[in-house]
Amino acid sequence: MTKRTHLAGFSALLATTFLYRATTNMLQTSVPLFAKYYLDASELVVSYITVASYVASFFAVLYMGLVLRRVKRTITFGLGLMSATIPLFALTKNVFTLVAVVTAINVGAGPIQPLLLTSAVLLSDERTRFRNIALYTSALSLSLILGPLYQASMLFVTRDNLLISMLAFTPFVVLGFLLFREVKLAESVTSGALPDMRFLKNRNFLIGIVANETYSIPFVALTTFGGITAKSVFGASYTQVEALFSCFFVTSFFTRIVISRIKIQREHLVTSSIALTLVGLFAIYLSQNLYELAAAFVLLGYPHGATYPVSASYIADSATKESLASANALSSFLFGVTTVLSVPLVGLAEEFLGLKQGFLLLEAPVVAMGITFFVLKRMM
Repeated sequence: MTKRTHLAGFSALLATTFLYRATTNMLQTSVPLFAKYYLDASELVVSYITVASYVASFFAVLYMGLVLRRVKRTITFGLGLMSATIPLFALTKNVFTLVAVVTAINVGAGPIQPLLLTSAVLLSDERTRFRNIALYTSALSLSLILGPLYQASMLFVTRDNLLISMLAFTPFVVLGFLLFREVKLAESVTSGALPDMRFLKNRNFLIGIVANETYSIPFVALTTFGGITAKSVFGASYTQVEALFSCFFVTSFFTRIVISRIKIQREHLVTSSIALTLVGLFAIYLSQNLYELAAAFVLLGYPHGATYPVSASYIADSATKESLASANALSSFLFGVTTVLSVPLVGLAEEFLGLKQGFLLLEAPVVAMGITFFVLKRMM
């Protein structure tokens, strides 16, 4: 592969990552709003819809990432399925139809992110691995800034029509499907008869999983119930909700840019992330208006930006190139399991204790995962 071909392939990968993640972020933040305010679902029912999406996602990850393990074919199939199913939101008239549509979308979407990460590492060498992971995660973060701004502009043009703003992301996944076909990956590296699971014996894999779990539950809670909190408690419009998420993701993006350029010990990044997660969750509980809620979103953007690349680098250190797809897929699968187990409990807390009070309860698992992380590090 020539240097020019390699650069073109990696650029296409970053563009696909941007388009895909902007779309999945729209799904994470808008489907709960659609269920709550278009279909009149309760917070508990909203949590069940989120669970359905993650169940579909992690079973797809389990099969396509751990069993099939054909990176390029799986990504192109997933983007094609998303392109075909996102327009079906226009036909959604009740919660059951919504669950069916969201499930179908996530069968395609679920395996894509860990396999895009695998692709980024496969297109790297030892010298460029962490930099390319940081560039990949920066593309993720940039999509999370511009995606909500794009949706906010659609909401403005359509006078706060949430459904049309959701359908407007269909061209994103269609373009991603076309672009990723230009990425050249060695299929012999990315597939095989049986998965190599020796990375499970490497402590770096477990440390990477735990590092990600320090923030996974608050992040899922924020994307599921953050917009509902802004709208129900503070009377925010859909456009203002998207602006709030942009504040969150702007912080995340600049965090990832900084850590891609300045060498900071991974343990220090996890420590600061845990601290700001605890502060941010408490700030949501104390917030009295949209401005204070926005400040809490900004604080929580830092751990979102720092935690994922740290986790990804630990997992990359634990696996060979031949087993990396399986390692990343298993990481994504475990994230889905955590979500399925935790989101209904968060939904119960949000419904019966109050939206802001539910966020305060999330501090307990953050502390527990933080302690686990540092115990594992001391055992190395």
